[in-house]
Amino acid sequence: AGFEQELAALKPTAELAACAASFRYCINGRPLRGTLYPPRLVLFRRAKCRYEQDGHTQLLRAGGPTTALRTRILHDDRKPLSHWVWSQDRYARLEAEKLAATPGARLGFNDRLRRTIVLGPPAVLLYTLFARGVILDGWAGWYYALQRTLAETLLSLRLIEARWTAADAKV
Repeated sequence: AGFEQELAALKPTAELAACAASFRYCINGRPLRGTLYPPRLVLFRRAKCRYEQDGHTQLLRAGGPTTALRTRILHDDRKPLSHWVWSQDRYARLEAEKLAATPGARLGFNDRLRRTIVLGPPAVLLYTLFARGVILDGWAGWYYALQRTLAETLLSLRLIEARWTAADAKV
């Protein structure tokens, strides 16, 4: 059954706050085996949920029970590479601010790894290619893995800049 059929068959209880969906990332129309994109709440009751800023994105927080949809949503972002790089740099600035402002004990493993600056980019490349399996997706998989590595590299550069700015402010 497709997404439309699943939605039509959905019989949410009054207590249900939201429904989460996983995504199938596509590169130029080619679905990938894996992605770094996490499941997100996609259907929700406004009175039971609220958005919170989390680095470069907003997360929807549910104030009640949630359920997971079975059907994955296709995410096929076809913006030109130059626009994608511009967007990623903007996101990297926001992520760097979040990582710099959050105590290490409150960060998850991934964010602590990213905050090391030098471990994030190679970890993302290897994890994306091998653990998520996109190496088996040909050039589309390589494109995605390199995109994610570049995004992580931009974050590392922004973290270095933030350290320099903090050091200059102390002088």
